[in-house]
Amino acid sequence: MNDNWEFKHKIEFEKILSESNVDKKSICLVGSITLSYFDLREPNDIDFVTIPKFRDKFETCERVTTPGIYPINERIELKSEYLYTFGISDSELIHNESYHMNINGFKIIRPELLYVYKYVQNDSYDVKLLEQFKTEWENWNSELVKQHHGGLSMSRRAIQSLRHFGLIHTIQEGKNKLTNLF
Repeated sequence: MNDNWEFKHKIEFEKILSESNVDKKSICLVGSITLSYFDLREPNDIDFVTIPKFRDKFETCERVTTPGIYPINERIELKSEYLYTFGISDSELIHNESYHMNINGFKIIRPELLYVYKYVQNDSYDVKLLEQFKTEWENWNSELVKQHHGGLSMSRRAIQSLRHFGLIHTIQEGKNKLTNLF
């Protein structure tokens, strides 16, 4: 952690923001970039969310294979409703200061929210990194984890998925969750 934090593909990302005419205040970096900030591991790419009205400003690859994931190139992806399973919209993530940290003009998802996200995604490697980290970082907010751990109920999650991603994706996601249970 330092005041002059640099991250992989930062210059390229700032160029994309500039070309899209979107200010840093209107985005939040999500995913493993938080792990990078805390020197836990290098990210493979840059994932970010933006306010819904700005999503169309970004030139994304024509083939979107997964709803909610819009590749801009092989290193940078725009995510849509990243924390919807926890009842947190992209706008809330960007505007609610308890959900992100401001680092050198960038908003990055708090490690507590990344932890609950990675836990639900069964990303055991990153979960272990974050579990170790929480014992060492004095600013870890356990209440934020308790508040969002497990996410929404299955029925509320289904409604959110229908709203954001449509029927086909929601059915496929439900099928995958049920398959993993058995």
